[in-house]
Amino acid sequence: MRRAVTAAILTLLPLPVACAHASPPPASPAPPRQAMTTAPAADPSVQAEVPAPAWPELFAGAMQVHGEPHAQPIPLPRDAQGRDRWLVFVGSSDVAIGAWRVTRDASGAMQAEAVERWPVGVRVAGGIVEGGAAFVLLESVAVLDQPPGLRGVWIDAGSRTTPFDSAPMALADVHDVAELAARAAHPPPVGSSERTAVALLASLRAASGSTALLARTLATEGADVGIAWQGTFVQHVGRLDGEGAAPNPLADRVLSIVRAAVTTQACGADSCEAWTDTGHAVIRFVVQGGRWVVRSVIEDAPLARSLYAAVDVDRPIPAEFYRAVAEIVHLIQQRKGRLAQRTQ
Repeated sequence: MRRAVTAAILTLLPLPVACAHASPPPASPAPPRQAMTTAPAADPSVQAEVPAPAWPELFAGAMQVHGEPHAQPIPLPRDAQGRDRWLVFVGSSDVAIGAWRVTRDASGAMQAEAVERWPVGVRVAGGIVEGGAAFVLLESVAVLDQPPGLRGVWIDAGSRTTPFDSAPMALADVHDVAELAARAAHPPPVGSSERTAVALLASLRAASGSTALLARTLATEGADVGIAWQGTFVQHVGRLDGEGAAPNPLADRVLSIVRAAVTTQACGADSCEAWTDTGHAVIRFVVQGGRWVVRSVIEDAPLARSLYAAVDVDRPIPAEFYRAVAEIVHLIQQRKGRLAQRTQ
């Protein structure tokens, strides 16, 4: 996305200069009114030029060729070779178009490596490091039909794994850095993944019979229903309160996702994933009264709608959808690999 950045030019006015004379000068006619000894009032339509952001000297050599700085770099733990590391963001003041891992060796040489799968249309709102991983708080920017102002967390753990790998969308409702720090310090308990998966699938099967049975498996406060953007942000669209058993479009849609999750059988620490007629969905659980209950249902529907509106069957995919489609293909391959391992 191209942005035109316009800067006004500040007009420099010469300062008045006072000269000393040995004797007073002869009388002279009054100066014309336009000859002022003080500068005229500033024109409110003229704004001072704002200097472009510049890289700190530490990163200038490695990062200038990649673009302008977007946000404060996040220091990372040293790697196995003892090198200093940072997570650095490139873009404008409004949008982060990419992230780079920058390392500095003992000689002071700097190296930059681009981060893969950086989301589109985001700005960095803050970040922390916990357990060797960087947790970056992002805010969505309007792009295509993605709404602005949503907040979510992007995790960079390098080659490490984190407890959140088996709990997709667990940090989708984080609003500020303080909350992020608290949540990252207390991740979902991993426990026995196989035992948890069996328990979650049992809850899904119990809920899949009808909307009345679904209502019995919802959390006390109900289940939030949302739309996920880029697997990072969640847009709230409704809630099932669990008190009424009458079918309605929202309950019917959630029921279809539950049934798809029973078929997909991809459950983790506190969630199950599903492949539906419109794409990917996540069902998140909490424990209440000694049993697993559904707390939220999140579906990646917008991509399917956008693709349906923009792409004809057997026609090339537009460039703006490349990243999103690649994410889905990658996720499908991951799920197939996990299911194959379970059947061996």
